[in-house]
Amino acid sequence: MSTGTDDRIEESAEERAEERAEERAGESAEESAEESEGERAEESEGERAEESAEESAEESAEELIDSRLRAPVLRAVFVVFCVVGLVGSVMLTQLHVKAHTQPNASSYCSVHSKVDCLSVAESPWAVLWGVPVSVWSILFYAVLILGLLAVFGVQVRQWRRRGRGRDRAGKGGENDWVWHTMPGVMFVVSVGAFLGALGMAYISQFLVKSLCLVCAGLYVVNTVLLVVSWWVCRKHGGVVASVRRDVALLGRNVSRLAWGAGVVVVVAGALMALYPNYWKLNEPVGPGNLAHGVTKDGHHWIGAKDPVLTIHEFSDYQCGFCRGFNARLREILNKKKYRDKVRVVHYQYPLDQACNPTVDRPFHPRACELAMGAVCAAEQGKFWHMNDMMFRRQRRRGGANLQGLAAKLKLDISKFERCLTSSRAKKKLALDMKIGDRMAKECIGETIPGTPFYVFERKGEDLRRGHPHVMYIDSALKEVFGARGAGSVDHGLTKDGHPWIGAKNPRLTVYELSDYECYFCKRFHANIRQLLKKHKDLREDVRLVHLQYPLGHQCNPTVKRPQHKRACVMARAALCARDQGRFWEMNDALYRKYSKRRPPNMVRMARLAGLDMRRFGQCLNTHAISQKLRQEIFYGEKLGKRDGKGVPGAPAFFFEPVGQPFVRTYAPNEKTIRAALKKAGPRSAPGLEPAPGMGAASGMGAASGMEPAPGMGAASGMGAASGMEPAPGMEPASGMGPAPGMGAK
Repeated sequence: MSTGTDDRIEESAEERAEERAEERAGESAEESAEESEGERAEESEGERAEESAEESAEESAEELIDSRLRAPVLRAVFVVFCVVGLVGSVMLTQLHVKAHTQPNASSYCSVHSKVDCLSVAESPWAVLWGVPVSVWSILFYAVLILGLLAVFGVQVRQWRRRGRGRDRAGKGGENDWVWHTMPGVMFVVSVGAFLGALGMAYISQFLVKSLCLVCAGLYVVNTVLLVVSWWVCRKHGGVVASVRRDVALLGRNVSRLAWGAGVVVVVAGALMALYPNYWKLNEPVGPGNLAHGVTKDGHHWIGAKDPVLTIHEFSDYQCGFCRGFNARLREILNKKKYRDKVRVVHYQYPLDQACNPTVDRPFHPRACELAMGAVCAAEQGKFWHMNDMMFRRQRRRGGANLQGLAAKLKLDISKFERCLTSSRAKKKLALDMKIGDRMAKECIGETIPGTPFYVFERKGEDLRRGHPHVMYIDSALKEVFGARGAGSVDHGLTKDGHPWIGAKNPRLTVYELSDYECYFCKRFHANIRQLLKKHKDLREDVRLVHLQYPLGHQCNPTVKRPQHKRACVMARAALCARDQGRFWEMNDALYRKYSKRRPPNMVRMARLAGLDMRRFGQCLNTHAISQKLRQEIFYGEKLGKRDGKGVPGAPAFFFEPVGQPFVRTYAPNEKTIRAALKKAGPRSAPGLEPAPGMGAASGMGAASGMEPAPGMGAASGMGAASGMEPAPGMEPASGMGPAPGMGAK
């Protein structure tokens, strides 16, 4: 029993042992399986991480490559715009030289008074530390370009030493030449250039008040440099990081930096010391050796201290003919013959509605501003200098830059600028225009019709409209003879009933259309009469035929508005005297005694001429004498139409040499008369009257060097004689800039 029991016990124990062993084996197998699964999971995770890292690396590499590919293009753009800025600066320097050395020149970028490079170049802000701003700009762009090229050269040398610059570029080394060219420094320099451009733009717009197109181009260049440099900095970690990195790099190369800065400083110092100061005043302006001063009423004069003739000049600084005549007058005054006899008094008369109430629409937009500039320069004793400089710059489309001229003249700029807007200067300008209109009304019966306008004044005589030509100045300077009739000189009537004096059988007939109120009519008539009296040969060869041509609208249909109020009645008086055989006595009395301030009494003139007073009284206001006067005016018009030019005013003269064409003359003096006699043929048969119009007009026109007079009607491209008093209602001649809306003569 025990044995069997023991056997069963042993079997049970073995079975349990096997079961435990199997359990432990199962657990071990499970643990091994779990470990295998964990290892496989870890391996999968590692593989996925490696794949993700590889993908990230590839993406970063692509971004880096893309950044490096784009940065060189931006740097190339930066360099190109630096070169553009350098070229623009050179162009500006050329304009600066031109503005100060060629005041009469214009420019391709002078478009308007508000868009003018020359005005900006001539302003005082165009020079900094004794050197033009454009030259500093050249230095700036040159240093920037050379600096970039130097950095580029250093990087090229490093690349060559490495031998495989392209492979190493993919690693993004700090000294890689492909992308590391000091972007932080580029940005800082570009910011400085941009701020400088803003400052210059402000000065141009608000101080100079004119835009320079080339300067505007440089403003754009500096703006582009700022944008490009900022973009390059973004490719290198941002602006702050780029600046810090470049500062650190420069700190490691202090010696090179100091050497480069030293070179720049030396060049800048040399420019300030050696650059020529061509912008300082070097023009032949001002009164020179001529006497000059100020009249009692505050107007500037130049010429004779004790004048025989005073010429009042009313001018506009934007009027082209004003510039030419102003220069001509200065030449005349510089001649010894006139220096002690003639004085020119200058008045402002701008044709600009901003200050001139007689101008009803825009015409000369800067005329008032320029006139104020002259007034303000006069307050500092530089009137004639400013006057000449503004006229010399008139051909520029932008005109003169007042601040620039004031700086040239070393005026007090702040005082000058305050004066430009002061009520004191405006009142002075208004007074000039008021005086001009008053004188014009006394001379021609209306306000100044245009510029230039000249008034001749001689002591003891009426004010008369004149012209700045030697012939008319000479005429005004001569003492008018006090003739009292024909005297011993032959005289009579033509077959048409017109009075003549001189040769009985002439080789040259001079036709004179005259007005007793006309200043130059009196002087030209007196000159020819003196020649006939003085020279026997002229008395035998020359005949003067006198025709009435009064510039009065009451009797002359070509005159459209009042001008010479007493001219018609005096012409009728002369014709009444002709009917009594006393024409030359009445003619001379009217010329000798006429004065606008004290018009002659016709009864008194008739007594002086020795007329029958009863017959004279019956004749003076009759319809018959008015008809005779009308016929004489028509005869004068017929003569004027012979050369197609008509009669633009009085006096008018025509030469009719024997055997030569009938011609108009603008200079009836001894020289032209003798020249016409040389061409004339022999005398006609005794007793025959030379018929007017022996040939077609030759087209001779004015004497050489003569200018058309202000306010005259031009025909066939030529104006009427200088100094002639034109009939109202006629077109203004070349040589006169009429004010818009005003009655041009």
